[in-house]
Amino acid sequence: RNDNEISDLLTEYSARNNKRYYDRGKIPPNIITEVGYDDCDYVAVEQPAYFWPKNFGSWYRPLELHVPCRDPIDHLMSMCNYFNHPFKCIDGNNWTNNIRNPVERCLDFSTRFSIKDMSNSNINLKCFNSPSKFSKYLDYMGERLQKKELFNKYIHRDTNKPREKENECIWKNKKYRKKVKEYL
Repeated sequence: RNDNEISDLLTEYSARNNKRYYDRGKIPPNIITEVGYDDCDYVAVEQPAYFWPKNFGSWYRPLELHVPCRDPIDHLMSMCNYFNHPFKCIDGNNWTNNIRNPVERCLDFSTRFSIKDMSNSNINLKCFNSPSKFSKYLDYMGERLQKKELFNKYIHRDTNKPREKENECIWKNKKYRKKVKEYL
């Protein structure tokens, strides 16, 4: 589609849904899918895991999917922080129930990754260190992607409030942390 058609789609979508926050920087997923990814060297979206095989499983070239490698406990605590669900360590003899409830409470968006959905011959998984090394990742990718005519400098936008790791109970009990990791 040309630029005018895309602008018309955005205007129509916003009017139909009484939402005015869509623009060229924030496009509804259904319009992105309709326009397609054929001219994209890099796709950055946070979607459920099935998005990747659905859109790229039989694509004309292999997809190199980059996923963040992160300590599972640290990632869980980050998700608790994001969803504003303080993690409560519960002691007791019934480890499974005492771990499942606080963990599941923080996994609201647990469909983001599924190894089953990534088992596709056209999708190659690569791991990168996250989140502290993100600027190095951008440098790494900058050497591999073609330069675009319009270039904007990356501006980091926090999506989480700052964590108070020293107040997270899970870091104070090694045995509990091990059981949570096993559960994950």
